[in-house]
Amino acid sequence: MRRLLVAAVCAFAASGCVAFRAPGPVDGLDPMDATPRVYDFSTSPFRSAGEAILTVPETVVWWPYKIVSSTIRGGYDGVAGGMGRAPMPIVGVIASPITGAAGMVNGTFKGVGRGPAYIKSTGEFGRSLGEPWREPIPLWDDR
Repeated sequence: MRRLLVAAVCAFAASGCVAFRAPGPVDGLDPMDATPRVYDFSTSPFRSAGEAILTVPETVVWWPYKIVSSTIRGGYDGVAGGMGRAPMPIVGVIASPITGAAGMVNGTFKGVGRGPAYIKSTGEFGRSLGEPWREPIPLWDDR
């Protein structure tokens, strides 16, 4: 009987050791965390209706913006590429109107084909606005 009692106490003590570890994100709520959290994972019909209403004006703003900004970026990349590839700096300055115009044409075509064609959410609209300025427009093949 004494061995059974010792085994039961050891089993009880060993099973309680798990409770002393630090709570993580998998374990649930931290009782010492005082920040309020709302655990509502349902989608609001007003939010989805607002997103649907905003998609048309965002797309109307996005199309001219992507074409104009890609054209400007293409002109800059054309002039910078022409200056960088010129054998002498003066040749790059003289040829800059030609390389800038070629870059603008290339940028315009790139802007027309740039996605997304239709903005679906406000977050996608924000990410899309920075895209023409982050992505350079290749004027020549670098091989």
